Amino acid sequence: MKHFFDNIDNYLGYAEEAALAISLFVCMMVLFINVLLRSIFNFILPFPDELARYLMIYIIYLGMSLGFKKGSQLRLDIMINIFPNYKRFFELLADFISLFAAITIVICGYKYTKELFCSNEISSVLEIPLFILYGIAPLTAIFMGFRLTLAIIKNLK
Repeated sequence: MKHFFDNIDNYLGYAEEAALAISLFVCMMVLFINVLLRSIFNFILPFPDELARYLMIYIIYLGMSLGFKKGSQLRLDIMINIFPNYKRFFELLADFISLFAAITIVICGYKYTKELFCSNEISSVLEIPLFILYGIAPLTAIFMGFRLTLAIIKNLK
């Protein structure tokens, strides 16, 4: 069973890395092209700023989720440095606090995304439904929760 969840985590990681790379590339290219058009031709496209804003949201949330996979999330390790004998306890505590935060993001993000879905709000320039744009928050929080659960199980053994 452990092998099954590790495979899911690995495939999920590959998909996130690919989506992150594509989002970052598209964001940079769209902004670069818009700067060139503005400075050379004195012409501005209407959508690059909004597209870049939403891609940055995706980049942030995908990066957070991937950070949990790689174990590179921000941690305050002052307690571990003061009490090195209780390292495992403080790591578990940090994982449980992070899991609680991920569950909170899932719940609040789901409510907000549902609200956006029911209101049929769309973005001003791209005219994309906002629930698609902001649905990334609860989705990646589910991924974070999955990874934190795996880390907690691993630390408990």
